[in-house]
Amino acid sequence: MPHRLDTPKDASLSSRRAAARKRNQDLKGILVRLTLLMTALASATAGFSSLARAADPGASGGGIVSVTSVPSGARVVLDGRVRVMGITPFTVDDLPYGRYGLNSGEPGYTALGDDLTLKPSSKLNVNVELRPKGRMGAMARSLILPGWGQTYSHRDGTASFYRISLGIGALIAGVASLDYALNRSDFDTAKENYTDAIIEGEDGESEWRTARLARRRLDRSQNILFYAGAGIGALWALNALDAAFNFPAFDPIPVGEQVSLRLQPRFDRGVGAKLELTRAIQ
Repeated sequence: MPHRLDTPKDASLSSRRAAARKRNQDLKGILVRLTLLMTALASATAGFSSLARAADPGASGGGIVSVTSVPSGARVVLDGRVRVMGITPFTVDDLPYGRYGLNSGEPGYTALGDDLTLKPSSKLNVNVELRPKGRMGAMARSLILPGWGQTYSHRDGTASFYRISLGIGALIAGVASLDYALNRSDFDTAKENYTDAIIEGEDGESEWRTARLARRRLDRSQNILFYAGAGIGALWALNALDAAFNFPAFDPIPVGEQVSLRLQPRFDRGVGAKLELTRAIQ
């Protein structure tokens, strides 16, 4: 079979196709390089921004929070983007803006919790008023729920004793109440049988004995139920009196010096940028 000879026109067409394929490959390579370069630039920009925010919270809109309390010397915790604990009065400089939870708890005072929002480059003055715990508050709580007043005054062991004791008393009262109901039903049945026997003209001696035994069991279960209820009432009252008269005397909060807290950037080799809390007594 004779071979077909390429004409000059066919050779020119093949060369143009090869050139077009080369241009397409070169264009794809350029697009891939541009995509990789843009991704690298975006990652580097995000990394530098995070590093700058960590190194200088004031540059990202850090603010100042001054915390005082009545009485002074209370432990207060600010918990948000960072966690800061101080003894009032104290001031935190360059605190990153955002929402913070403020909590304070001292022995002898009711625990307090609040939320505050620190805006960029702003200053907040926060005053915490601690409410002292008292005997009447403990007594009222124990009247509502046994052991609550003891827990309120940090006497958890005594609170557990009253709760367990009253729980046992309630269990005994429940069993006695069920026994009383059953014995009451037996006595009513025995009494009806005795009445029917008398009406029918029978002697009724055996029915009378059965009714008398049922009555004795009924009286016994009634006495147990009464004493169980009386014991619960007495223990409940004792629990309330204990919460009031054995209320502990808490030491007053010591008055502390004015303290200033400042968040400062620090660079550690191998770790990078981090925030360090410094404390200065004024």
